[in-house]
Amino acid sequence: ASAPVMLASWMVQVRRAGLTCRQVRAAHTRLTEDTEDTEDTDDTGGRRGGHRRTQRSDLLAIGGQAGDGSRSSHNVGASVEVVVSQYNEDVSWLHEYKSSHTKFTIYSKSKHPPHGALSLPNVGREAHTYLYHIVNHYDDLAPWTVFTQGSRPAWGYHGPGELSGHLTDSVRFRDYLAPFRNGQDSYFVFTCVSQFPSGHALMRKGFLLQHLNPEALTDEICPSRDDKGWSPWWYADGHLARLAAPPNISYFYHKYVSKDKDDGDTLTLAFAQGGRFAVSRARIHARPLEYYKDLLRTVSEDVNPMEGYWIEAAWYDIFHPEALQSKRALCALPAPVATSDALRVPQLQESVRLQAEQEGILPPVGGSYQSEAYPYPLPYRY
Repeated sequence: ASAPVMLASWMVQVRRAGLTCRQVRAAHTRLTEDTEDTEDTDDTGGRRGGHRRTQRSDLLAIGGQAGDGSRSSHNVGASVEVVVSQYNEDVSWLHEYKSSHTKFTIYSKSKHPPHGALSLPNVGREAHTYLYHIVNHYDDLAPWTVFTQGSRPAWGYHGPGELSGHLTDSVRFRDYLAPFRNGQDSYFVFTCVSQFPSGHALMRKGFLLQHLNPEALTDEICPSRDDKGWSPWWYADGHLARLAAPPNISYFYHKYVSKDKDDGDTLTLAFAQGGRFAVSRARIHARPLEYYKDLLRTVSEDVNPMEGYWIEAAWYDIFHPEALQSKRALCALPAPVATSDALRVPQLQESVRLQAEQEGILPPVGGSYQSEAYPYPLPYRY
């Protein structure tokens, strides 16, 4: 079909999806650019066909459809769906986890998406991708959905993008693919804690240090050894700046996540750094569709909105309205400290290493096996 015909069909779909005017303009521009690039760079026919398939995927993604375009067919035969938020990461690692009961849905914000991916406007980081999927498949979600960024799963945090695999302790990616572990309807592994308005933070020791003794490792939501499983409290100006950016994380949390009054109390959120977790269909349905649409609108305008970071810190509470962390901490945490007593980032790694050695949980190893501190990475695209 010609670009005008495809565009007309696409416009019908975006109206149904309820996208903003800005998203419509961005996607229209992208479609036009892709068509022009194809005509300018390919005179053999083969590559041009590939670009046309990409454009078709783009249209289907904007419309919230896949396969034959029928919502009811989205998850036929799949008990687990892996939703991947990709920008420029190599996602060939997904082939290692293929199975008859697992479906992989890749949403790409790249100008050159991988084969079979659904294209989305490059806005909102992975939060936009996840929320887009929920909003457009609310009625035909898989029984179990894994949400993940496109980088290969591996231990630790070593910088943005493909540098980091975001696993901790003894956790494997396959753990997320196992529905209803121990009867639980979600699977989160907390690796970081952020606190507002102090700007203080914690990191899980098994996320900062590799090769800890087995008794110090776990694949559960909270670290082993209670509050000793966390680093000391640390502070970074950049971390506080992200939490305090107008209107600030507490305002956002109470307006969009907990849907209650912001009483000004300290907000402490434990979360899975890197935005990887798994939830059941029933767990997603604990919130109405309009709830997710409201959240989606907050990350649908900018490439790197502050709201994307705040949502990353609040995913557990988004899916667990009965267990809000603003009401009760889910993990045992170290006692609060004054900002003057909180570690600074350059001190953090050495302090945690020495602490682990003193506790007898870090055996002698050659070389460095430490993650970087995570005061929040420099802006980059998802």
